[in-house]
Amino acid sequence: MGRISRGTITDCYATGSVSGEEEVGGLVAVNDGTVTACYATGSVIGEVSAGGLVSLNFYGTVIGF
Repeated sequence: MGRISRGTITDCYATGSVSGEEEVGGLVAVNDGTVTACYATGSVIGEVSAGGLVSLNFYGTVIGF
């Protein structure tokens, strides 16, 4: 998806696999906003800053179910 900057993503999911070199996230690469009640099920492959849901969380918020 890319970078979220001060935005909100709610009640969502991602099922595809992703790969890359850095800042690779199953749903969001870099989060500056809010991710609420979301999940990702695909595999994530990255060399630097890889995460199943969010790769980097800069001043953002991730709220689970």
